[in-house]
Amino acid sequence: GGKVEVKNGLLYGVKPETIISHAKQALGTPYSTANRAGGPGKGFDCSSFAYWAYEGYPGLMKNGWGSPGGVGWTGTLIDEGKPRDMAAIKAGDILLHNPQSTGGHAALYIGNGQIQHSADPNQIAPLDVWGGFEYARQILAYAKGGLVIPALRKGATINYDNTLANLHRGETVL
Repeated sequence: GGKVEVKNGLLYGVKPETIISHAKQALGTPYSTANRAGGPGKGFDCSSFAYWAYEGYPGLMKNGWGSPGGVGWTGTLIDEGKPRDMAAIKAGDILLHNPQSTGGHAALYIGNGQIQHSADPNQIAPLDVWGGFEYARQILAYAKGGLVIPALRKGATINYDNTLANLHRGETVL
């Protein structure tokens, strides 16, 4: 439920399962730098795949599919969403290793200690593959307990307390 909304670089109203099932369409896609914007079955590199996992939400990413900035790379992924501590990663987070280097790597965390990434070919792997990742970027907006905060209409009245989002029962959304 809830409206899908992009706010402050986060995506509201979308569950991790939605992103992960979309991403799985890329499994088996060959690794390619020359054809990195080829798409599923044609070609991805690690960062173009991470951006593609979220390609259905215009305005969410500064770079990425269909954005004015172009597809982007690991060095631009570090500026997407919000930072998250590696000890607290959640499904849907984008994980980065050495993002400012040409030898960097990006992956989509899919939960249960697993990632999906563009190795050759695009595949699911353990979180510690190739030495693991140092950075996580939160793209999906979660409330406590991993629940998605419902998107709020202007003029709606809050009917529950949500301290994480600083919402209080009886308030009106401005």
